[in-house]
Amino acid sequence: MSRIGSAHCAVVACLVLASSAALAQSPSLDSRGEPALSLEQKATLAHHDELQTAIVKQDAARVGAMIRAGMPLDFNFDETTRGRTSQSPLTVAISLDRFTIARLLLEGGATAGRLDGFGEAAVHYVKSLEAVQLLKKHGADINAQNRRGMTALAQAVERGDLARVELLFAAGARPDAPPKGPDLFTVAVKGNHAALVPVLLARGVDPRSPPTAALWPLIESGDAERARMLIENGADPNARDDREWLITRALYRQRWEVVASLADAGANVRLPDGPQCASTARGCYSIELARTASLHPPTLAKLKSRGLDLDAYAASGRTALTALIIDPMYGA
Repeated sequence: MSRIGSAHCAVVACLVLASSAALAQSPSLDSRGEPALSLEQKATLAHHDELQTAIVKQDAARVGAMIRAGMPLDFNFDETTRGRTSQSPLTVAISLDRFTIARLLLEGGATAGRLDGFGEAAVHYVKSLEAVQLLKKHGADINAQNRRGMTALAQAVERGDLARVELLFAAGARPDAPPKGPDLFTVAVKGNHAALVPVLLARGVDPRSPPTAALWPLIESGDAERARMLIENGADPNARDDREWLITRALYRQRWEVVASLADAGANVRLPDGPQCASTARGCYSIELARTASLHPPTLAKLKSRGLDLDAYAASGRTALTALIIDPMYGA
């Protein structure tokens, strides 16, 4: 055999040996294709399953015995292997409203504010006032945030869960917590639960603190009734995003009732022109209100009564009337 042939055989043999060694070191797989569990892991899994079954069946005696035997309680049921819930013993007990079991777990050392594998604290699962009080007694914060930055109250609003909203208000949840993130009105509207707007107002939630952004989606959806509720209760009529004011958005969408409410609440009807108005005739807000409101004469009259100058000149040199003559697309 030539030297090249011998070298080739040696390389092949090395590769075969390396592959065999790698296979020998890789963990064996079970019937589902997952790494097989060690004896210790199997024992842990059996204990976890036993505890979960006892919680679900409300077997307080068994749960108590396992706690006295020294079983750790701050874990998630899927930590050993997949196929189990990502909840912890405490969040399972609270979500099923197993009050007695939850009390045993907390007294046995479970951390009241710990987030489970879903990123939720036990307070995010509460279904009774007694459960909230129990968690608070053991140090839980009713305004704690989950992994998404949502409080239990905000989460209940997002889901449209009126019963839990009422429960959390009764337990003392703050509507302004957390300081960052959307306000409760915006959470409700974006979650398709605008019907909660009057409920939140009745519970004293202030659309000024933090400033609500719910008017934008309400205008888009045409929900004039809820928009008026927020405006009449103090929502900022002069709010704007990075492109426009609320009143211009309401005019573009032809939400005449909302425009009237904004005007009555003190919305500025003498808007400044944008930087491109003089050169491109875009963003000429000083005449835009009159131009767009011309589609609805009662709205035009309302804005005029609130101080809108129908003969104002924009930086482009046009008035609302001459702009309509040149480009009648957005007016009449």
